[in-house]
Amino acid sequence: MQRELVQLRASNNALPQSRRDLEQLLDSVRQFARQAVAQVDLGAVLRPLEPELADPMIAGREITTKPAAALNGQLTRTVVSLRFQSPYDRFFSVLRRLEESGRLIRVERISADAAADPNGKPLQVEIDFSAFCTTSEELTRWATAE
Repeated sequence: MQRELVQLRASNNALPQSRRDLEQLLDSVRQFARQAVAQVDLGAVLRPLEPELADPMIAGREITTKPAAALNGQLTRTVVSLRFQSPYDRFFSVLRRLEESGRLIRVERISADAAADPNGKPLQVEIDFSAFCTTSEELTRWATAE
């Protein structure tokens, strides 16, 4: 009986930390669920890039997508390729804006090829990234859970 009381006391002492851990876990799940929205909305991903890509110093803009592919029954992945010519500093601005989209994305490949001409020609930039959305109704409910 004494051993059971000791175990009960230890469990009670661990309860506040367990509650904090649970809240952190729930916050992480909610954040993930907000980033992995229910439908691929490439507009929401690309919209933050508009100011950078509309800059006259950025030329030859091309955006292509590949069909969405289901992953593990919980997520869908859409591959996006973004190609443009840009000065060096604008290239990083585009990457920062992509990161700030607030959506669940993963940059797969970055290529920035400088022209052979050293007279300041723009970089030929290619960014391949994946945008993810959820296929799980349960995960979508987590995004709005308080």
